[in-house]
Amino acid sequence: MNKHKKQEGQIVVILAVAMVAILAVTALAVSATGELLASGDKEGHIKLWQLPEGVLLQSWAGHESPIANLSFLGKEDTLWSLDSSGALKRWQLPSGKEVSE
Repeated sequence: MNKHKKQEGQIVVILAVAMVAILAVTALAVSATGELLASGDKEGHIKLWQLPEGVLLQSWAGHESPIANLSFLGKEDTLWSLDSSGALKRWQLPSGKEVSE
């Protein structure tokens, strides 16, 4: 692992720890490229962050229950979210618009 990649990984870990402590985050997911971070909180909100800068790109009310799990799919254009009640939703990125089937 080169020095640059190691430093980016450390920034992601520091950001994730800070988010959990400050924002009551209940779920995190990093995209396959490492360029996006999704966070979900106890209020059911989802936030999309640009890494490694930590810039907030989008925020939306995704669920009525706490977010239990998040997962990126494909080329960072789809995010799945699961809340504590079992509701599963799919989101188009970066807009944060729900995809209905």
